[in-house]
Amino acid sequence: MKIFLVVAALAVLANASIPNYRGLPEDLQDFLALVPVDQIVELTSDYYQHDPEFQYAFHYLQGHEFATVWDQLFALDEIQDLLRYLDHGGLDVYSVLNRIAEALGLSQLKPVRVLVESGRTGGLNGFLDDVRALLPEQQIMDLYEQKMGSSEEFKALTDRLRHADFQELVELYKNSKEVQSLFNELRQHGIEVDKIVRLVADFFGWGLTL
Repeated sequence: MKIFLVVAALAVLANASIPNYRGLPEDLQDFLALVPVDQIVELTSDYYQHDPEFQYAFHYLQGHEFATVWDQLFALDEIQDLLRYLDHGGLDVYSVLNRIAEALGLSQLKPVRVLVESGRTGGLNGFLDDVRALLPEQQIMDLYEQKMGSSEEFKALTDRLRHADFQELVELYKNSKEVQSLFNELRQHGIEVDKIVRLVADFFGWGLTL
């Protein structure tokens, strides 16, 4: 039953989480408009019903170990600061994250004020590949370039992310046994997590030593 709450959260990400007025929420809504939510929701449900490896990964996210990672992540000052920034910018990030938390049995976040025969790879890695195949990557990159040149709010968010000091996040990545266990689980499923972390860090120019 909980998978349907997660699927609902996907729909919320593209529909209910962003109010309809100008500024940063509108900028992000333009990106979400490019995401084929209905197809991803259908794909998620299909994977959960038919793919044992995906089912295992989903149940892992409901376990104690991932719950600890969740609590550690959202206890970081820099993450709380980013959530406050997005919340004050008009993005209902807490509602979306709390829908996911409810579906997985995780701690609720409070705003801080001050295999099927189908030609698929299968498994968690196959699911991520299939989701990526649904995304119009070039359109997303084109829209990103457009927003960087036309929206002061979007550029301010990008600049904030690029100049943020995420060293606390790096320390969590290095020192939390639960985070390392989570990453090892992902590696065993063929997810190149270290490469993904490096790509994100390089994209924002954080210059992190991982």
